[in-house]
Amino acid sequence: MPAAPTRPRQRPDRERQRRALARFAVYLACAAALGLLVASRSARVAAASRDIIALKEELRLVEAENKRLEMEALRLASLERIEREAEARLGMTRPEQVFPLPPPTPAATFAGTGTAVRAEPEHPPEGVHLGSAGGVRLNPQALAWLRSMVERLARALSGG
Repeated sequence: MPAAPTRPRQRPDRERQRRALARFAVYLACAAALGLLVASRSARVAAASRDIIALKEELRLVEAENKRLEMEALRLASLERIEREAEARLGMTRPEQVFPLPPPTPAATFAGTGTAVRAEPEHPPEGVHLGSAGGVRLNPQALAWLRSMVERLARALSGG
């Protein structure tokens, strides 16, 4: 009679199958984790690419706006436009005659007093104009400068 297979032999086969199944599950879990990692990285790369494209478009728009504003600034700074605006909005006109003031000397001595006065280091402001009728028109800066010079002259003459 042939010998019947023994049960202890079936156990190692089942144990081997369980181990093989466990190894397969571990391999499958590692492959799934690796797949998720690759998919996550791909999603991040795609999002970064979209951000780069959006930022490049925004940069292009900002550069175009900057160029437009530079052209506008040049247009607004043109002397012809400023002159037109001064005439139209402020009613200013060109003077009939302009007599430039001489630059101040570093130190002036007043005749007969021997008192030295230090002049302003900068030139007087523009805006002193003599009209044809002999009248003098001063802009506010020129008027303020003239007042300060008269005050300094009075102080120097009074000895203070």
